[in-house]
Amino acid sequence: MLSAAGEGALVLPPLFEAVLIADPSDVHAHACRIAAQSGAGTLVYAISEETVALAIVLEPDKPMVAARLAFFAGMAAMGDSLAFHCVPERQVAFAWPDEFLFDLARLGGARLAVPEGTGDDDVPEWMVFSVELIHARPSLADPGAYPGSTSLVEEEFDPPEAIIESFTRHLMRAFDAMATEGMSAVTTAYLERLQANTDRDWMIDGRGDLLQRGEPGAAPTRQSLSIGLAACRWYNPVRKAPLL
Repeated sequence: MLSAAGEGALVLPPLFEAVLIADPSDVHAHACRIAAQSGAGTLVYAISEETVALAIVLEPDKPMVAARLAFFAGMAAMGDSLAFHCVPERQVAFAWPDEFLFDLARLGGARLAVPEGTGDDDVPEWMVFSVELIHARPSLADPGAYPGSTSLVEEEFDPPEAIIESFTRHLMRAFDAMATEGMSAVTTAYLERLQANTDRDWMIDGRGDLLQRGEPGAAPTRQSLSIGLAACRWYNPVRKAPLL
């Protein structure tokens, strides 16, 4: 394990500690391996030519059924960071539940992990929220022929280090808002970016599931957060990186 230090190290808010590793494909798993020992605020990250990956360790104080709602704080924080560091007048949006879109093209996705065997009524010993972004697409002979995805380099984002630093600051603000205003502070921010990609009217319930409001008196349509996260549709398990 390498801690970031010295020239070029990330500048993070207090209580965060950066851990730099070599392989972006191992960031999520590495954070899970060290979460119990390293504690809340540990930020594992890696930057390669193709992928930018980061994972933050959290220590929930609520049962899993409520603790998983922290996922929306992480999504909202990364959404705000990407929007701050992209060229003006371009749209950062979400696809349910875990995919980042830039002008409707896939830019990456997020994951959430807790110790194996944690039930809905258990307070997780730790939680890891991780993000993987497409840095560049050098393996594609003609990136323009693949409009379903895009990259930070192609879209002229600020450097990955700036995005990661900004994410931690936005995450702190998101958790502060949750503490003072309740979960709606982050679910509303999440839904604003989700609804930018659809004309549907959504809401998020106390379990983190997505509900589409129906006709008066009709039950809403439900999409499960846990099922959606398990599907991880933005991820290529062969490349161990976001789908291009």
